[in-house]
Amino acid sequence: MALGTLALQGMAAVANVGIAAGLTLMLASWMLLGWLLVLSMNQWPAGTLRWAPRLGAGGCMGCALTLAWALLQGPPT
Repeated sequence: MALGTLALQGMAAVANVGIAAGLTLMLASWMLLGWLLVLSMNQWPAGTLRWAPRLGAGGCMGCALTLAWALLQGPPT
């Protein structure tokens, strides 16, 4: 899922601004997201650790629902 998201974002960025700028924009946005995650873990460890299981469960539920929906739709025609 993460690789698919990365590929989709990369293609959209490259289509809009060109190959060099698009790939740079995509990598910079992922680096910013990682930096914000580290910042939140360091600034608010108790709150972040309280919410981590909820966010993980929500992410797993979203993945499970998406996969179930894809399986119910059947193969693409």
